[in-house]
Amino acid sequence: MRRFQAFEIMDLPGCPAWVRAGEVDALRTLTSLVRVHRATAPLLAEVLRAHGQRRVVDLCSGGVGPLAWLWRDVENHLGKAIGVTCTDRYPQVRALDALDFESRQRISYHPDPVDAADVPETLDGVRTIFEGFHHFTPSLAERVVADAVGKGAPLVIVEATERSRWGLLVASLAGLGAILSAPLSRPRHRAALRTARDIAFPAVPLALSIDGAMSALRTWTPIEIRAIAAPRLAPGWRVRSCRWRPLGVPLSAVVVEPIPREPFGA
Repeated sequence: MRRFQAFEIMDLPGCPAWVRAGEVDALRTLTSLVRVHRATAPLLAEVLRAHGQRRVVDLCSGGVGPLAWLWRDVENHLGKAIGVTCTDRYPQVRALDALDFESRQRISYHPDPVDAADVPETLDGVRTIFEGFHHFTPSLAERVVADAVGKGAPLVIVEATERSRWGLLVASLAGLGAILSAPLSRPRHRAALRTARDIAFPAVPLALSIDGAMSALRTWTPIEIRAIAAPRLAPGWRVRSCRWRPLGVPLSAVVVEPIPREPFGA
């Protein structure tokens, strides 16, 4: 299936803030319930260990995403505590309100807008992008990789969408998932309001299904991401990829990193 550089509703400057916030809230709830990203925890722990890092800098975080709970699985595999700094072009610091107390001790949100292609050097750590890389045009994707390589930051790109008929079907069901999961959203005191809103006026679920379909159509395959990254690699760097299919959901990860030297960081 050919890739389309389609638009997503939440990407549009004119997208109402409440629709964008509603989409990221629904996605956070869905990922915390289904937890297909758990398959990536051993890989993230391996990358942190290999490069002696204990800090994850998450780009294009939106409403925090799977790291809201995935940090526990990463710590279990790593055997050490980690910290997560979330960043976004449209920071949603209030998303931290939906986290439990323990997660708020591990996760912070950078309050200023952060360009994934020009990350401040003060934000040091292993960079991650969950379901964000497909938003980039080819030139911007190259700049995102080049910025990570130029600043010596390992980069892990994770996508839970796939440019295929099956991937398109799964992504299109996101709106239905948003409605079904609304009663379980957090903070709990807003769950009833979100449920009533999504049923009576399903603008957010509809936008989420449209954006899900657009995400699938614009998703880069691991092979394509490797091709984008290869010309940007500095000497001593490498790119590798992994694929999983938890619960039938297409999940992939591409790692751009310096070649680790033995022994790995303790």
